[in-house]
Amino acid sequence: CFNDRDSVFIKNINQRAPPPRFQFWFRDWLEYEAFHVLSWSFKDTMWVYGSAAGYAIGFMITLTLTTDIIWILWRHSGQWVELFHYFTLFLWIFANGTWAIGELLIENPNDDEIPQSAYENYTFIPPESEYMNFFWGRNVAGYFFMFAAMNLIAFYTYWICCATIHPIP
Repeated sequence: CFNDRDSVFIKNINQRAPPPRFQFWFRDWLEYEAFHVLSWSFKDTMWVYGSAAGYAIGFMITLTLTTDIIWILWRHSGQWVELFHYFTLFLWIFANGTWAIGELLIENPNDDEIPQSAYENYTFIPPESEYMNFFWGRNVAGYFFMFAAMNLIAFYTYWICCATIHPIP
């Protein structure tokens, strides 16, 4: 049986981490994060299989867990790196959800009306065409993805600059 709870590395992580929300289900913060990853994987699997209902359930669970993790990290001092990380994940998940909802509820049901050339010629900001309304989810998601990427660039630029001057708290 694999048990890493006695590892010095795992103990150090759990010592600094905030307590999980539901301590009767999750022994520590790492298990809570692992459940978040599991729900994210379920959400994406439902997208791949084209299940709009399954995706909606997985999306709501993942978004709720991400929001809860952000709330916990906001209230727990000394976790600003993780807080920023999860804020960026929130933007990423929201963008991912916007794209998937547009695809599952608009693109897939109207596949007969959308020619293959519309998919082949698709760009992030598409030129005016009669098929542009079918791709609104992708277009909106692109802006959220760009905002998440800009957050990462700003954060790591700040982090690298601060780390070269003095240790980050």
